[in-house]
Amino acid sequence: MSAKRAAQAIAFTATAIAVVEDRELNYRGVVLAEREDSDGPRLEITRSIETDAQDARLEMDTYCLCTNSGATHYGGVKEWSFSPKGLRLELSAKAADALELPMQVEIRFAQEEMDLVAVRRMLTTVFADALPKP
Repeated sequence: MSAKRAAQAIAFTATAIAVVEDRELNYRGVVLAEREDSDGPRLEITRSIETDAQDARLEMDTYCLCTNSGATHYGGVKEWSFSPKGLRLELSAKAADALELPMQVEIRFAQEEMDLVAVRRMLTTVFADALPKP
């Protein structure tokens, strides 16, 4: 990773936020997008509801980050913080490279009156055994 990329930060304002849980498809998480039509920056933070031995063997028994480009990485968040104004993630160099993002990601929430309690609760669930609560 270049020093320039490590020092950069990406920021966008999420006007579309979804908390999702689909037992049939075996996943839960949060989708944060700049636009409702998903054109532009988007970050999906998801996790399987149930994992198995194969998931563990492939190191896929943790949360997953996916961007609007389709880039995907399991794990890789070193630190996260949440406030009514937004979400901040510090990525590992490996995750930043895989996702083609800088190590600092800041997502501002367009409206403070959104149901942010549900967003925070789901992020705490998704990051449960991998990261401390902010």
